[in-house]
Amino acid sequence: MKRLFDELITERQFLKLYYDQDITQVNIAGQLAQDDLKDLYQGINVSDVVTHFSYRAKIDPTTKQQKDAIISSGLKSNKSITHLDLHQGNVYQTNVHGILPQMLETSHNIIYLDLANNNFPPNSGKVIAAGLKGNQVLKYLNLAGNALDHNNIEPISFALQFNQVLEYLNLDSNKIGENGAKYLSQLLKDHSSLKHLSIKGNSLNEYGSSLIIESLNPDCLEYLDISANSIGTQGARALGQFIKITNSLQQLYSSQNNLHSEQIRYINSGLKGNKTIKLIDLSYNYPDELGNKALVATLSANNSIEQFILKNNSLNYERIKYWSDAIEVNNGLRYLDLGGNNLSEASILLLSNAFKENNSIIKLGLSCTGLGETGAICLAKVLSANKSVTHLDISNNQIQSKGIEALSEIIDRMQYLNLGNNNFSSKGIEFLAEGLKLNKALVSLDLTRCSLSDLDIGIIFDSLENNPCLIKLNFSNNNINNNGAKIIADKMATNKTIAILDMSHNSINNTGVDHIADLIKNNGYVANINLTGSNQFQIQWIQKITDALDAHNNILKIDGLPDNTGSLAAKIVKNQQLLHSNLTKLAKKTFVFEDKEELHKNLLTIAKQIQSTCGKLPPQTLTNKETGTSREYLSIIKDLFSEDISDEVENPYISVLAQTDLLGSYEDWLET
Repeated sequence: MKRLFDELITERQFLKLYYDQDITQVNIAGQLAQDDLKDLYQGINVSDVVTHFSYRAKIDPTTKQQKDAIISSGLKSNKSITHLDLHQGNVYQTNVHGILPQMLETSHNIIYLDLANNNFPPNSGKVIAAGLKGNQVLKYLNLAGNALDHNNIEPISFALQFNQVLEYLNLDSNKIGENGAKYLSQLLKDHSSLKHLSIKGNSLNEYGSSLIIESLNPDCLEYLDISANSIGTQGARALGQFIKITNSLQQLYSSQNNLHSEQIRYINSGLKGNKTIKLIDLSYNYPDELGNKALVATLSANNSIEQFILKNNSLNYERIKYWSDAIEVNNGLRYLDLGGNNLSEASILLLSNAFKENNSIIKLGLSCTGLGETGAICLAKVLSANKSVTHLDISNNQIQSKGIEALSEIIDRMQYLNLGNNNFSSKGIEFLAEGLKLNKALVSLDLTRCSLSDLDIGIIFDSLENNPCLIKLNFSNNNINNNGAKIIADKMATNKTIAILDMSHNSINNTGVDHIADLIKNNGYVANINLTGSNQFQIQWIQKITDALDAHNNILKIDGLPDNTGSLAAKIVKNQQLLHSNLTKLAKKTFVFEDKEELHKNLLTIAKQIQSTCGKLPPQTLTNKETGTSREYLSIIKDLFSEDISDEVENPYISVLAQTDLLGSYEDWLET
């Protein structure tokens, strides 16, 4: 299985489609010339093996209509494509009868369709519906960010009634409203297959929200996001009833709904007896005293809830009293996010006893909580008594040197640490470095906007030189100049773990390009470098980075370089192709694990092995000993990174892994 990567089309690569019938995936995201499009049309037209097609090309608007017609003609004739990604493809930007209508009319074998953020004009729903009506195999549909109102939702909802296998539906950030909810609810009543529904930011209001919620299947839906819809009392009552009867829902997002005490109590009535929901997000709701007491009562009694997100809910000292009691007794909670709440020193002290007793919380979010120096010192005391927290976000808290000095005592055990937007001063950097020297488990360190100087960068690198796990290092928005770029390049020459390096929005210019080129030449492990923002590079200097890529095939992505960098892009594409080739050769050696517990213990070890070998990946497979079901472990690692690292670290291999179709999901494997 091959993939044709075309982030920047060079040397008429689409001719390969015509002659090479092993190519199964095509990704277009660069500048397309007329000849390229003609080659693409011929290749797609004759190919019966291409299954994945992604179209996000940068095309001159003056010729877009003509070029769209060429591509749509090729796609219309193709019967093999099952995955069509037109996300931000501007398929309607200049011509309502462009690529989309012709493609969908005859492509009834599409199972994955992404049409998000395409700026559809009014009445485009009828065109989309005409294509969807004949498709009975579609499982994934993304229509987010298209300003679709009730007039568009009506025909789309009707068309999807003919489909009984749809599992994923994203309608975020449209204009559905109460009237659109009527049509959508009719669709949902007839669908027993839907597992994922995201409908945030659609002005549903309480009547529309209740219609949607009451139409959901309680035995199938696993993910629901109804945030930013002002669901009101009627919607909250319906949501509480659904939570009470569902035996499938695992993730619930209801942020930005301005829930008051009565509405919270309705939701809470369902949560009390629910044992399936693992994640709840009620951020930006500002519940009053009674609402907080109701939620606290649920958290105290329900140990099945693993992740509770309460950002920006005006949790003052009195309310923290209630929450600290609940945290103390809940031994199932793994992730608690209180970011955006103004936590005083007294509030932190209240949490102290709770964290002494609770040894289940691993991830703690306290960004923008006004900790300051005294709060950071109190937090350090709290966490010194709690050994379970290894993921800590205390960004945007005005923490200075004394606070960092106190926190350095607990930094040594952190795996994920976000200290962004805190001004430590040089003395604070020294304290931070002392803590980092003792840390042998850190995976991600974020020092965004910390006013770091070139000298500070050197101190940080020195403190990390014995760390065997660090994958991501973020130095964005600091005071790094060309000298700092040299320090980073010199330090990275011997580093064998960092895969993601963010130097965006600093003051590196053409002179610093030499150092970045040296970094690439001398380090065979970094895969993603971000140079976006205020760094200034002229096109003639980019050749040095291009030449440096000859030394290693590990670089998969470089952000922030000028658009006209054809040869550089082509080499990165070549690296991606090599990685893809390695992935498709997996399956010779196997790891056999007795049970799930042993599997979990070994996954992170395997992940580190993947990271350390970069493009030269070992051929290994995970095998379920009892059933003999095999899953290439790289796909499982992908899901592991998504779950445990979440937004904190973007695995640089994911974009390639996601296109290989090697395996099913991590959860599916475990269920076998």
